[in-house]
Amino acid sequence: MLTLIPVGGLGNRMRAIACAAEMIGGVEGGHIEAVWFTGNELAARFAHLFQPIVHPRLALREARPIDYLTLDRPRRRNLHLPLLYQRLAFGRRIYERRVTPMFRAGFDFRAWVAPGRAYLATYTRFFPYPPQLLRSLFNPVEGLRRRIDERTAGFGAHALGVHIRRTDHVDAIALSPTHLFEQRIDAWIDRHADATVYLATDSEADKTRLRHRYGTRLVCSPASADRLSRRGMEDAVVEMWSLARAEHILGSFQSSFSEIAAEIGGASLEIVEK
Repeated sequence: MLTLIPVGGLGNRMRAIACAAEMIGGVEGGHIEAVWFTGNELAARFAHLFQPIVHPRLALREARPIDYLTLDRPRRRNLHLPLLYQRLAFGRRIYERRVTPMFRAGFDFRAWVAPGRAYLATYTRFFPYPPQLLRSLFNPVEGLRRRIDERTAGFGAHALGVHIRRTDHVDAIALSPTHLFEQRIDAWIDRHADATVYLATDSEADKTRLRHRYGTRLVCSPASADRLSRRGMEDAVVEMWSLARAEHILGSFQSSFSEIAAEIGGASLEIVEK
């Protein structure tokens, strides 16, 4: 039995759940309970964004009030109180900061989870999975699906998806500057005169800049990016699935949003970086 706490933003959580679902398939009798917390990183319940996950060995539920004292990651904001419960309830625990170093070192997460009860909180990849698993696990609710269809209705055969990550992502700001995106977009339009450019970004300045440069060729959300509201996270799902319908995606450095969108739609992905 694994208790999984997917953390971080939308793409990070989706990736963590897909890794766990693939991993548990090789564990005899194994089962996962994934608990979806809301907060500053993601302010929408799973049910606001996606249809229920259908998987024989993975069940996802929304966090209950008591879970914030028992299953949430121990940290300063909760005075590390959940650690007291977790030491008693779980024979083995791995928290998010340790996952990537262990994965890179070749740690066998499947063997680790097999005996007894385990706790894993993560926002990074820890087990390989096929993209079709991601597509089967996550299906936007009907209202968001209609918005995705409306936003991508004008996509032609050569739609280009562009994801420019800004706000608090220091590395993406430094290593994926806007002028490099413009160079790649210009090159794409030179090759495909009928190209549509879909822009997903958390930067209103970049929206204005690229609207001025590409005019009616550019499609983007009319709303500002916002992790701290349900409306903002619903629009993030619309953004991700709209990107996924592009033929090719230009992504930002170390952005899971770009990567997950490419996996959902089977689009080719190019990370724009210095």
